[in-house]
Amino acid sequence: MDSDRAPKFSAFRDEDDEETKSPTKRKFDLNLSDEIENPKSIIPPYSIYLGKGLGIEIKEFRKSYYITYIKYNDKGDVKNRFNIAIDQIQTFILGLRENGRYF
Repeated sequence: MDSDRAPKFSAFRDEDDEETKSPTKRKFDLNLSDEIENPKSIIPPYSIYLGKGLGIEIKEFRKSYYITYIKYNDKGDVKNRFNIAIDQIQTFILGLRENGRYF
């Protein structure tokens, strides 16, 4: 909804205010530089597009790292998320193999 309203009110914006804003830092999914924005973070956030409506992200949440499988609707909004803690991936893979026997 906000995106619908933005063009209507853009004529009321003061151009001088926009010029005085400091430029935002560009964010990259893959950083090959030795310089790290957040030195405390071991794994930087990373997003991967798998196909129409599917994606994977690696993120830190409350000092733990998670791999998140995301399903998007046609509008690009998140429909479902499935989070797996990185330290539990091996157990998850073993569980998938065992479940595969019964399918």
